[in-house]
Amino acid sequence: MLENIELHNYQFDGIKIETLIRHKNDVNWKNLMDHPTIRKNYCLKPELTEFAKNFRLFKKSNEQMVINFSIPYLLKGHNYLATPQEVLNEFRRMFLFLIGIDFNECRILEYEFGAYETINIKSSEFIKNIVGVSNLDLEKSNSVMKMFGDSSKGFHYKIYDAVANARRKKTFSRGNYPSGGLIKHELKFTKTKNLFGRHIINNGFLDSDGFFGECKKQLNEYRQSLIFKDEVKYTPLNSDTTNILFTCLKSIEHKLDAPIPYLIDSIIESAELSASQRSKRRKSILQLDKMYNQSLNR
Repeated sequence: MLENIELHNYQFDGIKIETLIRHKNDVNWKNLMDHPTIRKNYCLKPELTEFAKNFRLFKKSNEQMVINFSIPYLLKGHNYLATPQEVLNEFRRMFLFLIGIDFNECRILEYEFGAYETINIKSSEFIKNIVGVSNLDLEKSNSVMKMFGDSSKGFHYKIYDAVANARRKKTFSRGNYPSGGLIKHELKFTKTKNLFGRHIINNGFLDSDGFFGECKKQLNEYRQSLIFKDEVKYTPLNSDTTNILFTCLKSIEHKLDAPIPYLIDSIIESAELSASQRSKRRKSILQLDKMYNQSLNR
């Protein structure tokens, strides 16, 4: 499942921003209408853009408002597209025209960054075979998606059947999606202040090739760290906790930067142990490692 991984259509998707209202004339209120059921919430007037429903504004106070939207959905009505700089520039101009606010003056509260992967098996099989991902908890799971994350940090990694999602949202034909074999990988940051020590002040958030590149790199690293059932080649040689844990380590060794004994050695070196204790533990780890390596050749 890890060979020849190529993601495509890298994109910023859902974004939640906060902006100040310095003067009532800052906002193009004439382009907004009251939400039909939710107080202090506003929608774009449908005559302004074909995909106006993919926008929501909440007036938090007389000085602040929070806006939720998806860049691809607001522009094209689907999200099977890349958002290179020219697309982001188009969005910024559209945002300024519709709302009257420069996107670069907003704080980024939440954002999603994703990309697509074409696979040669059924999406349901691909998702079912995902066992886990390094350092993240399983948060949600069903036949068409799995989501891992660290809720305390507001970070989530979602893997889902992009075709099933498009059919559910009735965007399949509009987005010209393939008939199957399409997975979306998506990173979602819901607490940017926790992750970066402060909220991101946009200031070029959508203009920075460097930031876009960092997001691409991070997404690819998480894709590479996915663990699949067919990659778990080892079985415990004993039922005690040590062997169970070592089996887990050996199963993900190919995803790490160095062999397990080498990585454990650095931990042993930093532990408060005597020279003799360090030596004994190193020998035990090397012996375990040899036994597990030999077990594959039986």
